[in-house]
Amino acid sequence: MSPNIDSSRARYAITYWLLKAQTVQVMDAEEASQQVRETRSRSLTSLPAEILFDIANRLPAAELLCFKATCRYLWFSEEMENILMERESMAGRYGFMQRLKKDLFTRSAENEIADGLKSQANLACSVCQVVHPKDCFDEKAHAANPYTRRCLGSAGEIHICEHDKMSFQQVKEKVREMYRGESQIRGGCFQYLDFPLSPCVVLQPMLLDDPTGRSKCEYLLREMFLVSSTPNYIEVGTHQIRKRLFRLDEYICPHLRTSSESVLQQLASSPIKPLSPKFSVGRECCDLCFLEKKKKNLGSCKAPHCKSVFQISRWPGRGEISLYVSRNLGSLNDATDPPWLAQLDH
Repeated sequence: MSPNIDSSRARYAITYWLLKAQTVQVMDAEEASQQVRETRSRSLTSLPAEILFDIANRLPAAELLCFKATCRYLWFSEEMENILMERESMAGRYGFMQRLKKDLFTRSAENEIADGLKSQANLACSVCQVVHPKDCFDEKAHAANPYTRRCLGSAGEIHICEHDKMSFQQVKEKVREMYRGESQIRGGCFQYLDFPLSPCVVLQPMLLDDPTGRSKCEYLLREMFLVSSTPNYIEVGTHQIRKRLFRLDEYICPHLRTSSESVLQQLASSPIKPLSPKFSVGRECCDLCFLEKKKKNLGSCKAPHCKSVFQISRWPGRGEISLYVSRNLGSLNDATDPPWLAQLDH
């Protein structure tokens, strides 16, 4: 029996569980209710059974009971009533999951999924665990298995530095580690590149959360490039720094490198001022946080939706001159978010 998803009550309830299962950060009740209201009219006719299966598989026992009750409106059968009576036992969970599997295999055998893709406006993404418009997928993915289908945003990777890449799924896992307190450095590498007059270049990427509103959280990729390290009493001129940045030729964002003319011009026109000693690179605050708040001497990428900013500054009491870069990865709710797509290599 194919699932009946015409019930408005089922549409509202499953939309709520879909939002609950995909959310990484903890939301308060008002914020969750607001998101449910905004997506209440979302059509579920194109939602494949495998997404329901994944949601049920990841929900804890207490919430699974409510989700099973929701699915009462999808399958009207004595079998489903018996499964619901099992409550929170292992047999109840196993029976419910087997019922979802059975429905998925039945629909596949009847070519319901394959035939339905031709008329569906939305397709399921196995990474984002939501449905996207067809234009978010490569044409080859239209007929792919929904369990392995990936949208363009989740199939791509971002350069977190010149030597390392991360996919959307890997970045989200780093975010989960951050909220669990299991990670301080959010991925990336430490690379030491020797070149004249500067002992090393240090790349230190970190993912930081930066709430910009009550119900919005964006994630930033912080990077620090050590451009020059000389005794504090030796002045390093702008021309010398421009030459070193040009030779460094490191990655700032998909649209800019340290050797880009627009970057060199901006750095040449901005004075290199020492930072206050109370600001330090760390999880909660860094020098670029302070500079962004003050809106001073910041260079920025002009590409659409790319919010990357950069600034060169001198550490007080030391002879180190560093280039700070901040790249906005968006909310990371799904891989079709424009800020995330802007960070992918094209």
